Amino acid sequence: MPEVTRWQQFWADFALLAVTFIWGVTFVVVKDALGAIGPYYFLAIRFFLAALFLKAAALRNIRKCSENLVFPGIVWYNMLQAIPNS
Repeated sequence: MPEVTRWQQFWADFALLAVTFIWGVTFVVVKDALGAIGPYYFLAIRFFLAALFLKAAALRNIRKCSENLVFPGIVWYNMLQAIPNS
């Protein structure tokens, strides 16, 4: 197991503290948002923002794919969407 320096340990602890803080703050933000708007409107906004982020990430990565991978991927995606859910 590699040795961990003091700075690596500090940054690991700081990152854990930052994630904990952000997670705790979002609970309050979501609670206030649900009080101001309905849950369906809140979810619509949340999923729309997530879709924009994923679209940006996908467009950046899809340019790296060759053309012979994109078309079969689209075909398989449509075939899987055609399978009825049970």
